[in-house]
Amino acid sequence: MMVSKMEQHYVEVKPNHDFVGIFFVPHSDGNTLYAVVPRFWNTKLSDEVKFFNGISIRILTQNKTTMLPKAEADAVARQIKQIKKIHSEEFVNPEDDGEDGGKEEVNFDVSEILKSLLRLCEFYTTKNITDINFNVVQSGDTLLLVQKIVNILENNLDELTRTYRSSVEKIDSVRGKITTKGMMMMVAQPTTLIECEFQKFDIQSPIYRIFSTTLDLIMMDELPNYLDFIDASYSNLGPRASFLRSKLSMIQSYSVNEALYRVKSLISLLPRTFNHFREVLQLVEIYLSSNTIDISVDGESMDFFHITIPTSKTWEKIIKTALNESHKVLHVKEQQGLKGPWLSKIQNKNRDKNIDLEIKLQDDSVILADAKYAKAKEMPYSGYQFQQFFYLHAYQTDENKSSPTHMSLIHPGKPHSIISTLNLANYLKVDENDIPWSIVQLPFPQIDDLLKDNWEMDFFTTMASQLETILLN
Repeated sequence: MMVSKMEQHYVEVKPNHDFVGIFFVPHSDGNTLYAVVPRFWNTKLSDEVKFFNGISIRILTQNKTTMLPKAEADAVARQIKQIKKIHSEEFVNPEDDGEDGGKEEVNFDVSEILKSLLRLCEFYTTKNITDINFNVVQSGDTLLLVQKIVNILENNLDELTRTYRSSVEKIDSVRGKITTKGMMMMVAQPTTLIECEFQKFDIQSPIYRIFSTTLDLIMMDELPNYLDFIDASYSNLGPRASFLRSKLSMIQSYSVNEALYRVKSLISLLPRTFNHFREVLQLVEIYLSSNTIDISVDGESMDFFHITIPTSKTWEKIIKTALNESHKVLHVKEQQGLKGPWLSKIQNKNRDKNIDLEIKLQDDSVILADAKYAKAKEMPYSGYQFQQFFYLHAYQTDENKSSPTHMSLIHPGKPHSIISTLNLANYLKVDENDIPWSIVQLPFPQIDDLLKDNWEMDFFTTMASQLETILLN
């Protein structure tokens, strides 16, 4: 007799959050790698568990409901809640249908799906210094953390830097200064050895001893291999760590607790000579901590890793990149602050609003555009209408800015097209002239696009041409 999912205590999971990427979830039935893919991928993907490179993988699509066993669903919900704290508490608009109607059924391998998703993540994080490139905090599976540490050390350990360090030793002649203990022992128990504190100029710097300890742990770690297919940076991490350790063969390791203590101190007072190691020291602190203590945020366990990106900001970056490829565009400014009658719920005072894209064309005309990671509608939500109305008038009050000639909402969708052109009942005006307000859509990068070796060049050249056709003409 077949048992329904409801009878097995299955519950709904709907990832209606503003991020995509991968995260690892431990639950009562085992560990599973979850990939949340963009809802604007036009491919229908199965959410059934797949097995790949020795690990269970489940593909979830933004804003699409998936039925999971309750224990697993609860574990996924907890991880999503924690990741949302890093990116945004925003939800996908409930009116945006996330089901698979109209999507094509294409049989992509799991490796192709993950590779496409991680390439999208890589695109967003490249040169995005103000945003978290990736977050990884793990007390069990540490693959991503180790990969990042090993990659950075491989690029920075070609030559060891000698530094002065303080050393306390018993020696047969005075060097530096005699310690207090040495003075006392000279009277209490005279010997030929005197305890002195002095400066040594060598490679036994605390930072190299910390790296030696870290590499020793990595060499003993049994790392999984489920991301080997992405590129070489995820494979042979143990042997690569061993090779790095050979470069530090003359360096003594600390105990794990001593190394953790030292790395915390070093991060706060890092010598300028080692400033290029700041990022890896922060990662090493996480790695050493995962070997000694429990890590938590706001009292909640952080037993997971993830590579995730905010989809709204990613869509904005996609549009800006394409605009910069157009010969019609002089420059693009993003997140331009506009003063207006908005109040902050937290601080109860006026707060600037930011318009996503200020586009100045070669003929000196200006287009104000908002990137909307949502389905385009001929008649936008009333909130979007109010927003655009105030954006225009707030922009016009700035004496240093030219009056815009066009307003636009830019949505993901296919094919590239103008959905509608509105004027908000003649309220969008400059000097009695109506300002067109266009709602347009442009294709979002698909799996096929992202699998190409030079996907950015091909995709953004095409998108620039599409923008010129529907918005910049």
